[in-house]
Amino acid sequence: MIDDLIDGETHEERKAFFDAVYIRADGDDSKVPWSGDDAKPEVLAWLDANPAQEGMRALDIATGLGEHAQALARANYKVTAFDLADEAINWAKERFPDQPRGNPVTYVSADLFDLPQSWGQFDLVHECYTIQSLPDDIRAGAFDAIANCVAPGGTLLVYARTREEGLSWDQAPWPLMPSEFLRFEQAGLIKDKEVHFLRDGGSRKDIPHTFAIYRKPL
Repeated sequence: MIDDLIDGETHEERKAFFDAVYIRADGDDSKVPWSGDDAKPEVLAWLDANPAQEGMRALDIATGLGEHAQALARANYKVTAFDLADEAINWAKERFPDQPRGNPVTYVSADLFDLPQSWGQFDLVHECYTIQSLPDDIRAGAFDAIANCVAPGGTLLVYARTREEGLSWDQAPWPLMPSEFLRFEQAGLIKDKEVHFLRDGGSRKDIPHTFAIYRKPL
């Protein structure tokens, strides 16, 4: 359980929180609430319909324990996956010893707000539950930071919890409001599709989610 950990709302506090979650889990991925055995079904369906063409590169933002990065690699993308938590990156490297043959994922510790310029831009960028992990006051820059990772002609996949417009929220995670998805379009992307659905919240009621697909014009 992680209920006794202090979430914090500053950048440094959030990093400390995530590091603490992975350390406390001590190799048991079932104790990491946002981790799963495989990528989200909506993401898997999109990848099945859109496998990589030769040489296409993908970026998995805040990869956690790497299940989405592995799905991207299985779809033949050349994947760079990063996370702010060093513990997550070390664990992800160990979690998938049998990576797609000839196409291993590159796992790196990095900060979304200070990514290496040498990475350039990517044909596919995937973000799942990243923005919602940032409180309202510090996540405004995340939309531009993510959009800037997408190469002209490239695609962005966004998977997030959602809440009603204007609904206040006082604890992590902080679901996205409809107006926040518009920030991707304000950053120069074009929305291709947006799907709204409920996901099982376990002991809590079902949780509203959105899976959105954007592209960057050539």
